[in-house]
Amino acid sequence: MAQAARIGFRHAPDLWFDTGGLMLVVDDVVIVETERSEEMGIVRELAAEAPVAALETDDGVTELTPVIRIATEDDMIFSLELREREKEALGPFRELIVKHNLEMKPVEVEYLFGGDKILFYFASENRVDFRQLVRDLAARFQARIEMRQIGNRDHARIVGGLGGCGDELCCARMSGEFKPVSIRMAKDQGLPPNPTKISGACGRLMCCLRYEVEAYQDFARRAPEQGALIETPKGKAKVCDLHALKELVTLQFRADEGDKPETMTVPLAAMTCSSSCSRPCKITKKDFDELAGETLDPLEMLPISFKGETKGKPETRKRRSRGGRRKRKGNDEAGSSPAPRKRRSRGGRSRAKKTASKPKQAGASSDVYVKQATRVPRRRRSS
Repeated sequence: MAQAARIGFRHAPDLWFDTGGLMLVVDDVVIVETERSEEMGIVRELAAEAPVAALETDDGVTELTPVIRIATEDDMIFSLELREREKEALGPFRELIVKHNLEMKPVEVEYLFGGDKILFYFASENRVDFRQLVRDLAARFQARIEMRQIGNRDHARIVGGLGGCGDELCCARMSGEFKPVSIRMAKDQGLPPNPTKISGACGRLMCCLRYEVEAYQDFARRAPEQGALIETPKGKAKVCDLHALKELVTLQFRADEGDKPETMTVPLAAMTCSSSCSRPCKITKKDFDELAGETLDPLEMLPISFKGETKGKPETRKRRSRGGRRKRKGNDEAGSSPAPRKRRSRGGRSRAKKTASKPKQAGASSDVYVKQATRVPRRRRSS
């Protein structure tokens, strides 16, 4: 029979209690005594004994506090009455914040089951002096007042909502304390370090990054590294992709220039390693034949294009003369194509000028080289 029970609360971490001989089951509602006051909680887990880490305190290991009783029908009715009081207390809480001009945002009010203590939760980026606010709240509700400043994660947990996946927020749906989430977890899972894609409604890294990170890290320790060379009966292949959840490795074989590279996806269990390395680096001929023939399709041809490479030489474009589109003067026949213009080299004109400017050497022929003169208009004869 279980001797310890882990009890969950609304806005407090789970605690372990002694069952006290009660026949408890998971999801039972019980009344327990905590440091704050009497509280109502739900049984999350039952065990033969509580973990040692849950019992360690500053003074050493202490004994578990026994559960007072299982909640009765009267306790459930009283709990509903406290919920109605909490909704009514939230309005005066807002009014007093505005009155004292405090930079704080009211989030929720919680009445403890004992009824003699009220907790006011608020969010603020800076420290707030709320001493006068506590006096006014105590005079208004005639009870002990405790102010709790919460962070963004706790704020999202209390308010609730939907995440980017379309499901309820993990912090509001699941109980327990928040565990640290780092950007390294996103990198281990191959996610882009884009804050808009890996951040939750609270503006911090999503809690779900912790759910599968251990599987990715375990696969990374057993799988070959990206870009490593693997020995196969077909020759050496390079690791081009890794699939952690399916534990598959995609290999790319070397291809001739102009051909498409061949790829093959193999399970990690079919790969072995030599005695000199700790990671898988080869595939035996037996496993390779089975994978290529039965387990997987033959080497799948996937088009892979690399930046900077072109498929074949591009065809040279024929340069069309500027006058090709319009009809040249002198073509009387309709539809006749214009005669192609001979293109003169760039240096032809300059060479002609140089030749004309040089005088001819002595003993040469009687041809004389002269510069081209400016054309003079002809005079009309008088009649």
